Amino acid sequence: MKKSSLLLAFFLVFLFQSAYGQMEIIKSWEFETPGNAEGWSSTHSLSGFKVSNGTLTTTITGSDPYMIGPGSLRIDASRYWHIRIRMRQTHDTNAEFFWTTTTQPDFKAGFEFGFTVVPDSQFHVYEVPVGTSDKWKGTITRLRLDPGEGSAHAVAGKGQVEIDYIRVVHLGPRIELLTFAMDRQVVTAGDTAELTFAIKNTGDEALANATAKLEMEPGVHLVEGAEIRDVPELEAGQTLSLNWKVFTPDTGSYSAAVRLQKADQALLFAETQIQVTPALPAFPPEVSAAAQAWSPFAEHWLLENSRIRLAFIKDRKGYTPIVIFAASPQRWQQVGVIHPPGEITYKAVSGQVQQLQVFPDSAVAENSSDSASVTLLSNYFDVDGTRWQLRYRYRLGNQNPSVVEIRYAAAVDKKVQLLHFSGPIIRAGEGSFGATRQEALFPGLEWLIDAEESSSALDVHSPNDRRYLPHPYKVTVPVMSVSSRPWVIGLSWDPLQKWHAASAYPSPVFAS
Repeated sequence: MKKSSLLLAFFLVFLFQSAYGQMEIIKSWEFETPGNAEGWSSTHSLSGFKVSNGTLTTTITGSDPYMIGPGSLRIDASRYWHIRIRMRQTHDTNAEFFWTTTTQPDFKAGFEFGFTVVPDSQFHVYEVPVGTSDKWKGTITRLRLDPGEGSAHAVAGKGQVEIDYIRVVHLGPRIELLTFAMDRQVVTAGDTAELTFAIKNTGDEALANATAKLEMEPGVHLVEGAEIRDVPELEAGQTLSLNWKVFTPDTGSYSAAVRLQKADQALLFAETQIQVTPALPAFPPEVSAAAQAWSPFAEHWLLENSRIRLAFIKDRKGYTPIVIFAASPQRWQQVGVIHPPGEITYKAVSGQVQQLQVFPDSAVAENSSDSASVTLLSNYFDVDGTRWQLRYRYRLGNQNPSVVEIRYAAAVDKKVQLLHFSGPIIRAGEGSFGATRQEALFPGLEWLIDAEESSSALDVHSPNDRRYLPHPYKVTVPVMSVSSRPWVIGLSWDPLQKWHAASAYPSPVFAS
């Protein structure tokens, strides 16, 4: 693999888990009888149905394909909020359910709910929350399924749709884990930090009389918040956050978990790892007049000029974190961190997907009359004996002192199936303003002010609101930023970069 470089920023992984209540099915179409489509008809741009081996199969023949189900349904929209469908698709990625009611007997725009399908020819179960639409009300009398868009690609490729079942269901309360994590990625020894457990009821019934129990390994001490908490009644669609403050006196890796339960019924279990690093050294307070890279003590390095300081901290794992400081008239102010320095995902010879957080083990500093740089190096042998040589270079100049030039490169001595290679993962505001930013910008996708969150349904309906990793073509200007006065921290990149062989267009990640 040739040298490559990518840039990404503001990266946050959300872990989703769900706990289901008792599901009740009011109406279902199972397609178990050969030749029986159970009242569904291939109304528009779909070939005639074939029902065999427990599935219904059809082919997309034109634009706007749809199929209409039997009439005279009597579905109480106030109780049955979800449609579950198990299907597979070969081409299009968007599907929709339309419906009619006793007061709206015709299919019309607005009385629909879209969902994203995976066109990989494999069966997937899609749970469509039609009840979150303000038009899903009263008595539902009929359903229509648009199993794709009827794109030119699908029509030319004779796009196949195969449906195992369609079910209208009442889920009861269902709890989805939004996040369970510390309020910062870098927790240092002696810190008191906040642990947040956030959930959402994505079912169609309130959750009541539940408790949340916090469990932690020895070495992490609870200083605020009860170990067992009563969970307030959580209505369908509502979210809830529970917070605990913990004290971490020593370095190491510690696990923490929350058990959510109702009486003796387990609802959800979430676990996270708390990585505690040594306390940051007391760096010299002086602001440099020109770019320089130097080591004040031990193996820690500083790369700085009159505006920016990057502190490369080394512990027993390697260089992590890289702390970002901005110069103020009186002192250096921390404005974020880069942590971890990099991530790699690849497929081993066995077929297993391997993930690696990179913590370089050595650093090389260079100084010249107009710039300075620190290069982090790592040599890693993977499970197949392949040698990875990783090189992360950070450069500051005097001509444009507010900009850090970053270049990441990876090389291997054998052929490797690389799935993901990250650039700098910048956690803006960590160690300073945190989430209390005034503005965040990701042109073409996000403009956030005050407490607005990225990838929300404020402007785009679910599931298309998830914009953490958009297609590169959707980014109108290759820059992203977060501001908390007087600070602005951002990232720009070359959107046309040919980063490996025929591969171009690095993909940015954004979450604020």
